[in-house]
Amino acid sequence: MSLEQRCCEALYALEDAGVIEPRWHAGRRYRALGSPDRGVYRVLDLSDPITSASLVVLVREAWGDPDVYCERIFTGEWVVIDGKGNAVRFPKGATEVEALVAALEAKVREIKLYPSVVEKP
Repeated sequence: MSLEQRCCEALYALEDAGVIEPRWHAGRRYRALGSPDRGVYRVLDLSDPITSASLVVLVREAWGDPDVYCERIFTGEWVVIDGKGNAVRFPKGATEVEALVAALEAKVREIKLYPSVVEKP
């Protein structure tokens, strides 16, 4: 599954769980992708700088932390840091966008494990 597909699947899951508002897809650039099991559908175009830059806002909303940011660490990898300076619950990524998508996916996993602690906006 492509990074763009993973991103959209995570965002739709977070929207379905009521964690983020449905407006996340407004004004973003999309491109069509074909898949044998899903047919043709649209995913975010993460090569568009404006669209990829908006991911940090969505990660902040999903995690309920307005101070989340992304940073390159000494290994050259990117990691998402929460407002307290912790990167523990977020996986790393080779790029900033990969790290942000991983943070969205981590929130989806948390919701699946602990559905009763979902904080809605």
